[in-house]
Amino acid sequence: DIYHIGVTSTVEKQSTDLACKNCLSAIIDHCPGVVSVIINNIDKQTLKDLPNNLRIFRGLSLLSWLPSDDDFKLLTTWLQTTPVTSLTNQLSRVIIKGLNWGSHKNKLSIPCEYHRKM
Repeated sequence: DIYHIGVTSTVEKQSTDLACKNCLSAIIDHCPGVVSVIINNIDKQTLKDLPNNLRIFRGLSLLSWLPSDDDFKLLTTWLQTTPVTSLTNQLSRVIIKGLNWGSHKNKLSIPCEYHRKM
């Protein structure tokens, strides 16, 4: 699994990160729902992988991903239950910031209710 290799690889972090980000970006462009799978897997990981998760997500384009109710619930849980300085909280903010909060053809990309909640 590409994401797992990018997060856990101990060789050449810089080149592995870049390759992982490029592959994941291409996959996300064609299948945005994979982001939901990744964040749910992150929720089950140990804290030692969080710095790597954060580093990978900082370089990903999430504009095509439309989070589900469960995805938003998970992200807001991370925001509300972890200290602002924690890596989990930072990861949640990076993911939320990367979403497409704009509109297309006079329709919000992300439903209005999530705009209000965030």
